[in-house]
Amino acid sequence: MLTFDQLETLRTIVRYGTFSRAAEEMFLTQPAVSQRVKHLEQALGIEVFVRGNSQRGFQLTEAGERVLRFSNEVLGSLDALQYDLQHRADIERQTVTLASGHFISRYVLPRLMRACRDRYPQLHIRNIECSVDDLNEVVRRGDADFAVHTESFIDPSLASAPLFRDKVVLVANGEHPFLREDPTQPETVRKYQFVLSPPNSEPRQIAERWAAGMGVSLDVVMETSSYDALKEAAIHGLGLAIVPETIVHDEVTDGRLRLVSLPGLPCERLICLVYNPDRTLSPAAEGLLSVVRDGTWRTQMLMHNPC
Repeated sequence: MLTFDQLETLRTIVRYGTFSRAAEEMFLTQPAVSQRVKHLEQALGIEVFVRGNSQRGFQLTEAGERVLRFSNEVLGSLDALQYDLQHRADIERQTVTLASGHFISRYVLPRLMRACRDRYPQLHIRNIECSVDDLNEVVRRGDADFAVHTESFIDPSLASAPLFRDKVVLVANGEHPFLREDPTQPETVRKYQFVLSPPNSEPRQIAERWAAGMGVSLDVVMETSSYDALKEAAIHGLGLAIVPETIVHDEVTDGRLRLVSLPGLPCERLICLVYNPDRTLSPAAEGLLSVVRDGTWRTQMLMHNPC
């Protein structure tokens, strides 16, 4: 019967050039190595080495060459299987810590986490919410394995992998009078009030750049870091909102809010998974990163925007 031990013995003899050296590497006696070769040949009904050529050392027969190729393929696959199973076991015993703002925590991470758990069922993911101003430092200090951050805000000393493309959009209540006027005219924009995120947020900066391009200053009547609050304010007609598209998907779908397309809006931005290249990632963290790089998880997003 053909065994893994026989195949590994053949590979070792070829790798080290002599039966005696192969025996040393495998912690066997030379007769034991010779016996394994004999059993291999008997199992297959062939000779793997050319006999009677001692001056040139051993030489594989044509059949022996084929058996060697087979050995490399089978044992290579076995090594890969063992690594994958061990790697998966390592992943299932570890926790990945991921830092993000509230928007990502609520609307994005549950879908990413589901994809990770589908591949690694026992993977434990811990999410910590923090200010967008602190995300780079949290990763740099090692308080989190990863952070989710907008590409333009990532510290150059950190590494990143694209997560998904997000759009920042202008939305209004379905009955808002803004929708009955020409929104491309500065005079129209000046007439109406806005509810926006704080100045340190990217949607607010996008809003300010858009307004500057139109030559107007926005009349901001409500400012909050809660995108849910901005969404509700827009639904109730308190003002126009400029927010990530993902959070208003349902409200736009059912008609409570309307998307308004203007020059400069919607505006795309790239959301990334950020990590410290100077720190060694755990197997669990490597597993999460592989899910992100694979990219198929994005089909679970409400707005499927490929990177």
